[in-house]
Parts: sequence; C-alpha cells; structure tokens
Amino acid sequence: MMGKPNLHAIQYRFNRRSLMILLIIMVGVGALFTWLLVHFLDREAKSHLLTQASMIAHAIDSKKIKSLSATSRDLNSPAYQSIKQQLRRVRLSHEPIRFLYLMGQNKDAEIFFYLDSQPSSSPDYVSPGFIYTEVSDDYRAVFRTQKGAVVGPVSDRWGVVMTALVPILDTKDQRLIALLGMDVQVSDWYIVILLKSLLPIIMMLSLMCVFYLWFILTIKNKRLKEAMSVDSLTKLYSRRWILEQAQIEFDRCGRTYGTLSAIIVDIDDFKQVNDNYGHQAGDFVLKMVSTRIKLSLRKTDFAGRLGGEEFVILLPDTPIENAVYVAEKHCKAISELSLHSSLCRGLNKVTASFGVASTECGPEDLKELLRQADSALYESKHQGKNRVSSYQVDQPTSSQPEWKRA
Repeated sequence: MMGKPNLHAIQYRFNRRSLMILLIIMVGVGALFTWLLVHFLDREAKSHLLTQASMIAHAIDSKKIKSLSATSRDLNSPAYQSIKQQLRRVRLSHEPIRFLYLMGQNKDAEIFFYLDSQPSSSPDYVSPGFIYTEVSDDYRAVFRTQKGAVVGPVSDRWGVVMTALVPILDTKDQRLIALLGMDVQVSDWYIVILLKSLLPIIMMLSLMCVFYLWFILTIKNKRLKEAMSVDSLTKLYSRRWILEQAQIEFDRCGRTYGTLSAIIVDIDDFKQVNDNYGHQAGDFVLKMVSTRIKLSLRKTDFAGRLGGEEFVILLPDTPIENAVYVAEKHCKAISELSLHSSLCRGLNKVTASFGVASTECGPEDLKELLRQADSALYESKHQGKNRVSSYQVDQPTSSQPEWKRA
C-alpha cells in the first residue's frame, strides 16, 4: 500500500529556526573546509620552501664552508666572498626570499652566523661570528636531529618570518658543518596561501549558495504541492488528491485481489445552515465535521473533500461489513458534535448521511465504485437522513446506527 502522508506534516512551516539551523550547518561546513584547505596549502608551501632551500644548500661547496672561521678574518676570505655572492644572487633572483644565511653551533651550544646574503651597508647585515641570542628551540632541534624543517612564524629583531632550515653535512663523515637558513616574510607567506585558496573557497561558496537555493526551492515546491493536495478550509485532502489516491488503491486491489471500500458522506440540510445562519456558520460546520472525521479515521484510512458539504473516506483492505461499522462510528460522532459558537446560535445539532460501497460488489472501475457509494448515500437521504446505507448487488440497504433504533 502506498504510504499515507501525515496531515500534521503537511502543515509544516519552514520557519526562522529551521533556516538558522541550516545556515549554522553551512557555516560550520564552510569553516571546516576552509581550515582543511589552508592547512593543506600551508603544508604544501612548507614542503616547497624546504625543497627550494635544500637545492640551494646542495649548491654550496662544503669545503669552502669548512674553511671559514666565523670571525672578522673571513671578511677577506675568497671562500666567504664566494658563498656570500652566491647567496646574494639567489636572494635577488627569488623575490619571496628575504634572507639567506649560514649558521653554526660552537662548543658552548651557542648559535652563530657564518655569513648572510645582505651587503655590509644593510641594517640587516650580520658580521661573521655574530651570536644569535634569540634562537628558538626549533632551530636547536634541527642542529640536534640534523633533519631539515620549516619553522615559524619566527619573531626576532629582523621581523616575523617563516624559515626553512637545511643541514649541510660533510660528505666524508656526515658531520654537521653548517645550517642554511632561508627566510620568507610572513605577510608574503600568507598572501600566497590566500591567493591559492581563493578560487577553491569561491567555488565552495558558490556550491553552498546553489545548495541553499535548491533547498529553499525544494521546500517551497513541497509546500506548493502540499497546498494543492489539501483543502484549505477543512484541511482534509483535496478532491484531486483523494481521487488520485482512490485510483491508486483501486488499481492495487485489482493486482492483489484485495478489497477497497468507499464511504461518501453528505451533511444533512447544509443549505439550510447557510441560508439561516450565513456562510460563516456553514464554514464553521464544515470545519467541525471534517475535524470529527479526521479524529475518527483509522491509520490506514484516507479522507477528502469532494466539494461543498460532501466528503469521501477510503478504507483499503476493508470488507463492506467492516466499512459499514466504520461509517456508523463516523455517523454517531458527527451527530454528537457540540456547536459552541456565536455563529451557530439556535443550531443545536448537525447530522450527516453515509453511503458505503466496496469492490466486493464488482465495480468495473473507480467511477462505478463511487457511483455505487453515491447511490447508497441517496438511499440514506431517502430513508430519513442521519443514517448509513450500503450498496448491494441487487439494491442499496439502509440502516440506522443501533443507538437510533427504537
């Protein structure tokens, strides 16, 4: 059997709270994506910086480094001048690089400079043997492990930088000779990461906007369909929807040899209610009757408004004798309604007549089944109203619920 929609769910409203939850989820997903992307790009940039520094380190002649004394005597040393010019050319040809330098560690575990890429006239120049007192533990870790690393951001007298540190080892005994340092300004570092992440972030935001619009349109489309499937006054299913559902159930019975019963309900003397009390009172009565029908429905039943004061109830997998019993329950419930409203002063009671038919009577199609139920309804009207009649193959039979019989 086709699943029955929930009438309460049909009245769902896409309110601000639901929208806020969706936005919070989207912001959370966007923030997570951005963090993962920046983390990935930062790691990729560090790997590239370390590879670049390693290539520069390998291009330096270790023999020339070993000849340095890290004192002022190196200033006139050809080896010192050669390495310094080499580092200077590399720095000038690679704009992001701010500083290039060689460092060493003395017996007292102090970190000192052999040389740097800055000219002696630069305020950032360091002389041979200059002790680096602002050294961080990350620098010392590279001296200790002899493994290259990118550290930072590092803040010292020269600014805030990201630094690639590459050990230069003696080719004979793999002893640490010096440490090549290559600095990149932190602001330049983050600008590069930002520019690389900009396109993926824009694409992600675009996809999120598309998803958000799709979600809103889906909700609105759903609400539109639900509005079309529900009668605005009675909140029962609309004529179109209930007849489509009836056709589905009728066809299913034909395939599975099941039983479908239909009950047509008509409010008695409804025209007099409108004429004597007004259309607002008539609408009130329609709402009260439809609410009572909904409350008396079984979980497997469907109820809809055919038009005016006429309703139909579908009972899948229900033989006609059980359908008559269900109709009698509805008939009793409606007759016991209390009309407490200023619109209905003087109207003490509302009743309805019921016509029941079933596929057990052998209708050829749904139209014939509803005609049989309508014929039984006519019999209820003819017999005095406020009663239930069922269609039989020969003729309709009428009965009042037991509480009405004398």
